[in-house]
Amino acid sequence: MSSADEQSFHQYVNQRYKRALGLVRNIPKKSLFQPSNADKLKLYGLYKQASFGDIHISQPDRWDLLARAKWEAWHQFKGLDSTSAKQQYVDTLIGCVILVSSFLGLKDM
Repeated sequence: MSSADEQSFHQYVNQRYKRALGLVRNIPKKSLFQPSNADKLKLYGLYKQASFGDIHISQPDRWDLLARAKWEAWHQFKGLDSTSAKQQYVDTLIGCVILVSSFLGLKDM
C-alpha cells in the first residue's frame, strides 16, 4: 500500500470511528438498542486502546469487580495499534446493530 493509500485508509477508519463514538455516546438509556455487557466491555477496551495505547495501570484488586472487568477489557488488546483498534470498534458496533435489528425483526436496516 502506498503512503497516500495508507493515509487515505487511516482517514477513512478515523471518520468511521468518530461516527461510531457519536452513536454510542448518544444511545438513550432506555433505548431498545443496548449492547450486551460483554459488548460494552469490548467497546470500552477498544476505545481505551485506540485512545491511549497499551494499558499502563496496575491490575485492580479482585473485589473491585467493575474496575477489574474494565482493566481486563483494555488489557486484552495490548499490542494492538490504534487504527486496528478503531476498526475493530466499528466492526463490533456494526455487529451489535445487526444483532439487535435481527432480534427486533428489522431485517432491512
